[in-house]
Amino acid sequence: MAKLVVCIIDGMADPPPPAGGVTPLAAAHTPHCDTLARHSVAGLCHVIQPGAVPGSEAGLSALLCCEAAASIARGPVEALAQGDPVAPHETVWRLNLVSLGPRGNYDNPAPLLDAATETAARRMLDRALGTQGYSLLGGKGFRHLCAGTEPPVLRNGPQDACGMTPDTGQSDLNSHCPRLARAMTEANALFRRSRMDLAVWPWGAGTMPDLPGFAETTGQTGALAGGVPLARGLALALGMTAPSIAGATGGIDTDLGAKTRAAIALAAGHDVVYLHVEAPDLHAHALDRVAKRRAIERIDAEVVGPLHMALPDATLLITCDHATDCATGRHMAIPVPFILHKPDGPQDGIATFSEAASARTGIRIDSAATLVRLALAD
Repeated sequence: MAKLVVCIIDGMADPPPPAGGVTPLAAAHTPHCDTLARHSVAGLCHVIQPGAVPGSEAGLSALLCCEAAASIARGPVEALAQGDPVAPHETVWRLNLVSLGPRGNYDNPAPLLDAATETAARRMLDRALGTQGYSLLGGKGFRHLCAGTEPPVLRNGPQDACGMTPDTGQSDLNSHCPRLARAMTEANALFRRSRMDLAVWPWGAGTMPDLPGFAETTGQTGALAGGVPLARGLALALGMTAPSIAGATGGIDTDLGAKTRAAIALAAGHDVVYLHVEAPDLHAHALDRVAKRRAIERIDAEVVGPLHMALPDATLLITCDHATDCATGRHMAIPVPFILHKPDGPQDGIATFSEAASARTGIRIDSAATLVRLALAD
């Protein structure tokens, strides 16, 4: 069986634009994806299943062939990726540092922070959490974690909080997790006193899941090259190889070359290798269509091209875990485009890789697991 490489371009797709408009993917100059698309099967895939919350928890777990992980809490999974010891009874929360707009409302859920701001914000978070018996775990940039013994509360991600004020945004915590609520109020007050336009959004809370292994589910050995803690944590929870890669930050500043080289190396010892890239999703949350287009162009040049050149006999699947609308910054559960290239497979694909061109093929795949099985089939 040929090696399979799955390139997950997080949040790559957008919904159909207004008349006369184009999506960032359609506007991007992607010669490598376009060449592959002309010699591939292309279409749309329902990665996010009906009833699932659109986001990477559901999308990544589906592409990793583990439907049981679709509703997992990302907090403990990210703790696993970061090597943080967590007791079985502890609840782990994901804490996003969210930028505030001029009216004091939640704005960008994934801001790029300079080193000094990040260090100062972590120090304030640690101080506030400690007063309420919570511990600050590992984290970097806008992504942080904390652990405590209060029961988890189901909350949407910070992209759904945009427009709220911090006080309104944590009203549910006040009654269900009062100690965490007090810690967040204190942290936000410390940020204000330091003239930081930041606030905290706690979410993704839960305890460590027990999931079936990737090899058990697929009969294949698997590995993942990525920097986002959720992606690495999910892979590790499924018994896959997911090394820490120097320069793979999980942000828009990630070293795409290092990640690509790692994926190529992993292919030597594994049947299936996933490569996850986050930048398009982050730019979409920031409502920056131009930056999203440029990120897709960089991925085409620095990931897709080198992967195909280094592994010409491998099956290559390119898709995304969910759509992220540049107009709203929100995740969407719409079908997403894919190209499935096999060296000896169909050669009558589409001229350019885009949402609209993929839709015009009329090919619809009902689930990510079905798509991966098609990729694995001889």
